[in-house]
Amino acid sequence: MLLRNSVGIAVTLVLITPMFFGCTVNGEPANRAVTETVILESIFINADRSISPDGRHVAYFGPNNTIVVDGTVQSRPKGSPAASPHSIVWSPDSKHLAYTILRDGKYIVVLDGIEGKPYARNDTPSTATVSGGFYYLPVFSPDSQHLAYAAQPEYGYCVVLDGVEGKYYEGAVMPKTITFSPDSQHLAYATNIWIVLDGKEIAHGSGESQLVFSPNSQRLGYRGYELTKPVHNNILYPTFSPDSQHFASWVDTFIVLDGVYYNIFDLLGVTPSYGQGFFFTPDSQHLAVFTRDGYLVDGKEVMHFDPPAMVLENTPVLSPDGKRVAYLTYRKDESTGKEMHSIVVDGQQGKEYDIGVWPPVFSPDSQHVAYVVSEYGGERSFVVVDGIEGWVYDSVTTPVFESSNHLRYNAEKGDSLYLVEEIIK
Repeated sequence: MLLRNSVGIAVTLVLITPMFFGCTVNGEPANRAVTETVILESIFINADRSISPDGRHVAYFGPNNTIVVDGTVQSRPKGSPAASPHSIVWSPDSKHLAYTILRDGKYIVVLDGIEGKPYARNDTPSTATVSGGFYYLPVFSPDSQHLAYAAQPEYGYCVVLDGVEGKYYEGAVMPKTITFSPDSQHLAYATNIWIVLDGKEIAHGSGESQLVFSPNSQRLGYRGYELTKPVHNNILYPTFSPDSQHFASWVDTFIVLDGVYYNIFDLLGVTPSYGQGFFFTPDSQHLAVFTRDGYLVDGKEVMHFDPPAMVLENTPVLSPDGKRVAYLTYRKDESTGKEMHSIVVDGQQGKEYDIGVWPPVFSPDSQHVAYVVSEYGGERSFVVVDGIEGWVYDSVTTPVFESSNHLRYNAEKGDSLYLVEEIIK
């Protein structure tokens, strides 16, 4: 069980002062070297385009129902793009491309140019969609070797895995619940009645089921009903510890930890935000929660937030080593009426902006913090790293750290799409 009776946890917050100040030197951010690679130049960029996970490729449905990859027409499928959003999906390794088309009233999932089985368009429960997500939307496994999607054959509902239809159900399959394990060896999903793991019903479920595998892929947590007795329907945030040894969920006024019910205030000290819930500390030994006023571990405040934090899905954030906290805050300027946004790192507030600021991201070694500043509606966006602003674009994506001193993101400028890579000095 958790070491809640041991010596109180000590959280060390290290203030890392940036080596450089100011915005740019000779047109380049003072604390990093920047390179741009053009992915698309002076070409129509569809709003429903899909950028590969490595940021180096882009695909979209072009004119006359063509599939365009990196500006070149790859195929001309006989059919129109499916109505579901984001119907073009890249594999995690960026080597495979799947998409959905509609031909003669039938849906077809295409993988690397090879068409799957056509499925008759079924308007039950509603034009290939249910409250649980979009049918025929491809889902890749983490290792990029498997592809699954929900389908509606003439005799029920099922999940298609690598082209093979699974068991048929009278109740709808919930597409948004289709989940592969981290090792890609297991597949779970929910119908409006069952939780299904590797083709076997393991518990009663519902359209609101949440499924989560443990990091070691050996356990499955879910929001639903036990087979032997009903559980409260409002189970929230099924959560595994990083070492996969502990499991917790939020049930009404309780936290259920490893099967034991605890009063939520005894364990967490507060009621969690519905935007973020609670989480395990990196050492798997404690439960923690963010509030607008501070960071709490085992119900005790270990860091006070001043100014207060916005508690959303991706903010505040804890660094990988568990020693630093960054969060988004805002205030209303009484003189101008504008909302001023900024990022606070280790208690130090950064520059305020009267345009949008996105949640922060830590580097793998916890030494650097990056975030996006973006004007609403585009036309002015840039990435800030350790307090230093980068080049300005029309729009940018959330930065991804490839390593502790190497980050990348995609950016639009004019009619061109770029891969931007930055090396922190």
